[in-house]
Amino acid sequence: MDEIPNALTGSFTKHNFKLTGSYQLAKPLKLEYSLNYIVQNVEDRPQTSLNLYSGFGNMFSTFLDIPYLKQSYVTSLGYRNTFVGGNATLTPEESWAYDPSYATGVNNMLWNMYHHHSDETENRLIGMIRPTWQITNWLSLRAQVSTDITDVKQTLKYESEQPNSLYDPNGSFQSINRRYDIVYGDVMLNFNYNINRFDIAATVGWTGRYENMNNMRVSTNGQPLHAKQYPATYGTTENRLYGYTEPGMGQLSIP
Repeated sequence: MDEIPNALTGSFTKHNFKLTGSYQLAKPLKLEYSLNYIVQNVEDRPQTSLNLYSGFGNMFSTFLDIPYLKQSYVTSLGYRNTFVGGNATLTPEESWAYDPSYATGVNNMLWNMYHHHSDETENRLIGMIRPTWQITNWLSLRAQVSTDITDVKQTLKYESEQPNSLYDPNGSFQSINRRYDIVYGDVMLNFNYNINRFDIAATVGWTGRYENMNNMRVSTNGQPLHAKQYPATYGTTENRLYGYTEPGMGQLSIP
């Protein structure tokens, strides 16, 4: 499934593959299974337009020349433009004649849209297998093992807004890897017996769940994307484990 986003930049693709079925291994033994694989990719995730209406300072009139702003908000060297008397710049001849503070919302949105780049890929695998043994017509044993594995890789590239020869490096590069695993299992013995008009039902068993989360982030500290590459990087890792087991619940119902 390919989708075209309703934004000026970015793309989104998603593919879903699913397999389900059941197999009668023997007369009293049945096996059910399912497998679902989902992969999706998002490039340059659309930016929110909140800056356009989050405050009165971002309001602009209908006479604002949006095409001209799109052509002039970035200089010929690839940095954010400024106005005469504003921030220092290597291209003063391209600066605006006055401070267009009323266009800040549009300016920020354009910069974030065209100069903040992201690439996100998510792979998810959901699987389940469930054998059922019908011991008698009133007694059955069911087991189930299922898993949900999600792997996400994300790359963020933010271009430098100001010249590195005049300001400290302000661009950045980040690489993020996330993985989240869930394994679930249970074994249940089900009793369902009818005596005249009375239905007697009971369930006893065991259930367990295991979760594991891993998060790793590596990024540059003020890496510019226009000048020389700064090798200084730092990273963080995070791991979490969760697990528990529970006895099954029993019940007795008599209508």
